[in-house]
Amino acid sequence: MTSIQIDRTDGLSSSTAIKGPCRVATTANITLSGEQTIDGVAVVTDDRVLVKNQTSGVDNGIWKVSTGVWTRTKDFSGNRDVRKGTIVTVTDGSTNSGWWQVTTSDPIVIGSTSIAFALLVQPYDADLASWAAITRATGFDAFVAAPSSANLRAVLTDETGTGAAYFQNGALGTPSSGTATNLTGLPLSTGVTGQLPIGNGGTGQATAAAAFDALSPNTTRGDITFRNATTNARLAASTSGYLLMTNGAGADPSWAGFVQAGTGAVTRTWQGKARDVISVKDFGAVGDNSTDDTAAIVAALAAAISLGASVYAPAGVYRVSSPITLASGAAIFGAGPTQTVFRTTSATANVFTVNGVSCGLYGLRIDASVTRSAGWYVDLTGTAANFRMINFTMGAPFEAIRIADAVGDALFADGRIDDTVATTGRSIRIGTGTGTGPVVLVFSNVNCVASTGAKPQSHLSLFNCGDISLIGCQFIAGVYNVEIAPGASQGVYSVKSTNSYYDQAGTTNVRIVPTSTGVVKRGVFVNNWISSAGTHNVDIEPASTATVDGLTFSCNEVFGGTYGYYMTGISGNLTGINISNEMIAGSSSIGIAMDTLTKAQVSNNIIGSVGGFGGVATGISTFGTMSKVQIVNNDLDGATTKINTAGATFTNGSRIEGNIGYNPVGAVAAATAGASPFTYTAGTSAETVYFKQTATNTATITQGGQQIATLANASTYYPVDLGPNESVVVTWATTAPTYTKMIH
Repeated sequence: MTSIQIDRTDGLSSSTAIKGPCRVATTANITLSGEQTIDGVAVVTDDRVLVKNQTSGVDNGIWKVSTGVWTRTKDFSGNRDVRKGTIVTVTDGSTNSGWWQVTTSDPIVIGSTSIAFALLVQPYDADLASWAAITRATGFDAFVAAPSSANLRAVLTDETGTGAAYFQNGALGTPSSGTATNLTGLPLSTGVTGQLPIGNGGTGQATAAAAFDALSPNTTRGDITFRNATTNARLAASTSGYLLMTNGAGADPSWAGFVQAGTGAVTRTWQGKARDVISVKDFGAVGDNSTDDTAAIVAALAAAISLGASVYAPAGVYRVSSPITLASGAAIFGAGPTQTVFRTTSATANVFTVNGVSCGLYGLRIDASVTRSAGWYVDLTGTAANFRMINFTMGAPFEAIRIADAVGDALFADGRIDDTVATTGRSIRIGTGTGTGPVVLVFSNVNCVASTGAKPQSHLSLFNCGDISLIGCQFIAGVYNVEIAPGASQGVYSVKSTNSYYDQAGTTNVRIVPTSTGVVKRGVFVNNWISSAGTHNVDIEPASTATVDGLTFSCNEVFGGTYGYYMTGISGNLTGINISNEMIAGSSSIGIAMDTLTKAQVSNNIIGSVGGFGGVATGISTFGTMSKVQIVNNDLDGATTKINTAGATFTNGSRIEGNIGYNPVGAVAAATAGASPFTYTAGTSAETVYFKQTATNTATITQGGQQIATLANASTYYPVDLGPNESVVVTWATTAPTYTKMIH
């Protein structure tokens, strides 16, 4: 056993490098107490044991056996007793005898550091005690003595036996026959020349491209390679425009065209299917609210027209700086007005100019990044026809839509125009010149709304046009919500408004004011809400040389304002007005004011407190010459003054009758007949006239040439019922009869 004395010079025990031998080494975790069997050996008191397999490696080391608790040996109990590399010999045991070495890195602290051991050398077997005991191949000793190719062949039966054998820094040479196997470290780039055939595991080619071609199963341009059930296979090229389609796991792929579902569908190429719709992004549009996409959109439209396709603008904000022209057949579809936005960066340029036939804009929004001062978002020029704009919004235009003269057939539906520029802006302008105006224009569910504090000039201005239909629209908070104002040599014909809302106008909700020689003819407003104007809800005032003829207002709800209707003409230029079945309430001054009208009928209206709105000061007020005017069957019970005729002259069969709250008018004081024969004509209301003779004179009353009564004495009145404007003739001889009347 080696010494375990302490070396005071370098602080290491003299046995740090090699420990005294241990009898056995553990094979598994053991209990460090009592005598026991380890690696097939029964250890007894004072035996040394290499403990190397403890669950806690800090307990590994050399221990001395005891019948009680074991103790570490003195040469393996201190921090200076062991280092990485310390060797321990083990003499006995079935498996672990040999030389063991510490592999734990320094420093090692006994009781704290987990110590590991590795087998360094096992003892040799008795069979290896001498070289002679080793059985060697025939010729081996001769080859070791003289390493030649001939001597190598005696050991390796496949060696040719010619030339020298080299195993390091030399050439393998070229064998004349045989097969080389399991060669490692062979220098392929310098040690092998020529091409290995495919049959021998090579490609038979000198380049990568040629090698790929040699190994590929493809034979024809356009073929592709795929894996079938057993190997890589060729899929021959197919019809141009077909795409490769996977058919699921376990099935080969195939070429496929596009086939729509349904009976009768035919196969098309995928490219043809994709070209049904052209995206603006196909031509470089970005839609990032930064890039100018004008050129890309124009290019997409040109391509679409040439292919007979439509243009799709995916969600995004497309900035445009100059007008985009829609020629015949051009159509742009967006992803919806909250998704697809065309935003102009110009204060004055049009966004879309339409000069073609059968064009359309669908599912988009148009607005501006600057305050607009001129131009239109959509401008229909004189050559446009059959235009459609559906599902749209427009924000802050100077003028959103203009429809020039000669345009025919346009539909705007399901749209909204917000915040048209205040004071001078117009949401929609129709008609520009003096020629044939645009015709057959429909606005359905189009809402024009402005802030009540920033009202535009008007929402709808009609100057020169015909056949205009407003269906379910809303015009809110313009100075004039609708303005019909043809000028010299202009006309507006056949305007029809149904189920629409006109509200909160700064001045007038519906303003019909032709100037110069302008003409407004044939208009119908039915089932509309017309309310809360600053002055007049409906204002009809043609200039002295202008004409308004043939307007009907029926079944509308007209509430608020200073006047419900304000109509004033000059010398027969305001004619053919029909106001019927209306509810008119809440006007602070007059429900219906009429001045100098011809052929007008005001009938079957409720004028006064109705619909939650208060009464009116005066129900109907008339002025000037009223020719062929009928005011009949109105309910004026909610008006303080029912009908005011003080400033009017009624002629040509005008009549006022059947008005609740006004008729009957009442009795009139007695009067004396004029010179015989005296013709008496009833006024605008039905009358009962009571005639009597004075003294004992006799008089006759005739109507239509027929005598209907004889006045014989001064005590009896003879009643005569007259309708509005009917007449009787009284003939007397000596004394003129007297009469009184009751106006109904």
